[in-house]
Amino acid sequence: MSLTRQTAVPPRALAFVWGGIGNMVMALPMLAALRNNAALCVVAQKSAMLDLVDDGAFDRPLALDADEYRGIAGKVRLARELRERRADFAISSVPAPRRFAALALLAGARRVGEVPATDGARHIVHRNLAQLGRVGTVQGGPDYSLLHRGDAAPALRSLGIAEGEDIVGIFMGAGHPLRRWPGDRVEVVAHALAEQYRVVVLADPGDTEAGRMTGRVSMFGGPLRQKLGLLAACRLFIGANTGLTHCAAALGVPTLELAGPTDPAVYGALGRRVAVVRGGAACAPCYRSGNRYGCRRRPAPCMESITVGRVLAAAESLLSDRP
Repeated sequence: MSLTRQTAVPPRALAFVWGGIGNMVMALPMLAALRNNAALCVVAQKSAMLDLVDDGAFDRPLALDADEYRGIAGKVRLARELRERRADFAISSVPAPRRFAALALLAGARRVGEVPATDGARHIVHRNLAQLGRVGTVQGGPDYSLLHRGDAAPALRSLGIAEGEDIVGIFMGAGHPLRRWPGDRVEVVAHALAEQYRVVVLADPGDTEAGRMTGRVSMFGGPLRQKLGLLAACRLFIGANTGLTHCAAALGVPTLELAGPTDPAVYGALGRRVAVVRGGAACAPCYRSGNRYGCRRRPAPCMESITVGRVLAAAESLLSDRP
């Protein structure tokens, strides 16, 4: 089936996206291309992933973690709603879990686009885009135009930051503890940069390390869309390989990624101005798809090997290089 054929009614596509916020960002270029050529319904593993795009971006999107899909009755409702989308084909972000096949079957849609495991050395964004050839559309470069730019005003007001101030954003969290940089080093970097810039440390609700930030360093733990707005206003963002790092890079913000167990060539943030400080442990990278890590140590030696000095030097390099 070609997405470029001339028909009165465009084909209907059902796109499944797995993982979290970072995975959703890496799927956005694929989704943008599909949306240009088909009526697109997106099925996200987590509801927060849908907050990354405008509310009307997709045709009746679904979130698999929604309360109404819990239990046996919920699964029956999900199957019914998938079929109501009347999709011509179903496609998945990579790597696709086994349940993608079952959900596509429930939807009555033909599965397309799985990328062979031998393609695993390519970046996830490009692996997702490579699937488009299987449905007859031409893959372009990464297009993040679907990413919501958020609303910075409420966050800036709550932090007392005037429009136009140079902001450095830092996020200490990560989807897995092995990807976190030690909190005491985050604190040192934040206070060092606060001597010249307004520093905002973004935190998840209930983050215990966030409370250690004091003085000239502000904290912000508001909703995701306000965080996106704050990111877009930053002159620099620093983070580990995590969802907000992918968001910052996709928004065009100069981004410094601290990479330990994950390989930035496959899972790293992509953007116009991205620098990477990598851990020096011989065992890194050890991450494999399916949230599998080869390391059992806490904290991870690869993240511990990233020094404050290296991070500050890389940050100053990005800050001094105005576009």
